[in-house]
Amino acid sequence: MALTPADVHNVAFSRARIGKRGYSEQEVDLFIDLVEQELIRHIEEDAELRHRNAELRNRDGGLKKREAELAQREAILHEHESKVRRHEVEVRKHEEQLRHQEAQLVHRGTPLPQQVAQLRYREAQVAQREAQFAQHEAEVAQHEAQLAQRESELRRQEAELNQWASELREQEAELEQHEARLAERESEIEQHEAELHHLLEQPHAVASGAEATTSQMVRQQLRAVPPVAVNGAAHLEETRAVAAVHGRHDMERMAIRAVTDTLGNTLTETVHERTRRSDGAVASADEELSELDRLKEENAELARSLGLLKSAAALLAAALDRP
Repeated sequence: MALTPADVHNVAFSRARIGKRGYSEQEVDLFIDLVEQELIRHIEEDAELRHRNAELRNRDGGLKKREAELAQREAILHEHESKVRRHEVEVRKHEEQLRHQEAQLVHRGTPLPQQVAQLRYREAQVAQREAQFAQHEAEVAQHEAQLAQRESELRRQEAELNQWASELREQEAELEQHEARLAERESEIEQHEAELHHLLEQPHAVASGAEATTSQMVRQQLRAVPPVAVNGAAHLEETRAVAAVHGRHDMERMAIRAVTDTLGNTLTETVHERTRRSDGAVASADEELSELDRLKEENAELARSLGLLKSAAALLAAALDRP
């Protein structure tokens, strides 16, 4: 139920029950609910009217363009109508001249056969002028049909131009995405190369450190042995101890070399695996680069076609502007 200002002004609530002051809460709440619903309806109607107003403003641009085209066509039609009126005036002038000459012939008493011949000649001239007038009207109608056809062709080409422009924008966005992905791939390849160099340097550092540690330990053991032994048995025992130390150090060196070789083989396999991945990434990047070049060539071809269509549209517009 729609509320009016008069309903709001003339609303009357019943009094509360005996012992209470004010109005009935139920009636007041009901009236407030009605006012709230009415306000919501007004807000929704206002939003809808604003939306329709925006749509009408958007359509206003197209209507103005149509009005300009119609004004141009009306100007052409007015020009043709003026030409037709001028022809009608000329025909009327010729008819008046014929009547005047006929009156002069009658007044001068020209013989009847001569008057008939002159009248037939004048009638032939009038018929010729009427035929010219009909031909001119047919040319005007043909010109209007050509104008309508050119106008429809121009609109169709304009729609194609807009479609191609949107396709060009989409392909440019795809090219930007491809370039971003290629940049990411290049950064990943550089990171893999840095990791590979680091992994290749690790086995050499480990082997060098192990050999240095072993050499240092051997030197320390040799320094601990006395230079000359007094007793032969003691000297033999010392020699055996030194040999045992050397053998133990040789075994430790061999174990270190075995560990180093194992680590080197593992790192080599890891390097080969990452190299294969890097080669795959490089091949994928090359494929994407070739695809990017192909898309750039297609964009250039579309740009050339777009330029040709714009030139054709300009020529059609110039042809439409000519009377």
